[in-house]
Amino acid sequence: MAAANDLAIANMALALLGDKASQLTAIDNTTELGRRFNACFDRLQEDLLRAHPWPFALKRAIIPRVVDSEITITGATKAEPVVITAASHGFSNGDEVCIYEVSGMTELNGNVYIVANKTTNTFELTDSGGNNIDGTDFTTYTSGGKVGKVSSAPAFGWDYRFQKPSDYLRLTEINGNDLINGPDNEVHYSVEGNEILLNETTLKAQYIFNQTDVTKYDSTFTKLFARYLASELAYSITKSSTEATRQRNLFESEKREAMGLSAFERGTPRQPRQDSWLNERG
Repeated sequence: MAAANDLAIANMALALLGDKASQLTAIDNTTELGRRFNACFDRLQEDLLRAHPWPFALKRAIIPRVVDSEITITGATKAEPVVITAASHGFSNGDEVCIYEVSGMTELNGNVYIVANKTTNTFELTDSGGNNIDGTDFTTYTSGGKVGKVSSAPAFGWDYRFQKPSDYLRLTEINGNDLINGPDNEVHYSVEGNEILLNETTLKAQYIFNQTDVTKYDSTFTKLFARYLASELAYSITKSSTEATRQRNLFESEKREAMGLSAFERGTPRQPRQDSWLNERG
């Protein structure tokens, strides 16, 4: 199957409805048919991605702590201690800072350090015990990175706040604990607003991200997404409740099969958990 694009998937959905004569030329608001797809395409795409840990929509990241504001890093030394260059950073000795998005010296990313021996544009990294951070064996810094003073703890109930990634849809793993197929799924955390709250000092996460590049989808998901669109728009396009019900039933059947096949790729060949919020969509 050739790599699809958004328009090709929309037209696959129309073909499933037997409406091949009304193929779209664009998903936009210039036609009634285009408006219908434009109104639901992104929403259904996100729904279906979130519903299951599809391998093409998974990523791993060390999630940084929430910071009060961010400063751009322009240098980091392979030395003991590591010296960070960040123009007019404004930090004080003893400040707790988090570093993220560094290229090259990625060992720094997601970690919290204590500022020491600060100057206007530089500061040294130490740990909470005052020990120098030894970067002599770190990868050479190449570019980029942000640093910020760690924000205060949540008002109550949790010890640490982590910044939810901008492309986040759903957590699947926290610090090695599988949230989908784990033995008890009793990892304690909370997602509130743009933050993930946790009682552990670091957050190494696997999560479902909003993979909007449909060329990355496998053929099974592409066909399932087209079926989901067809089931959502069946009645408005065909004016037939019988066809709408038929499309909905086909979607549910194909979804179970697709999730079952996908589960094997995670090394957990189990019956996939069905999310009621997706099953109940009409």
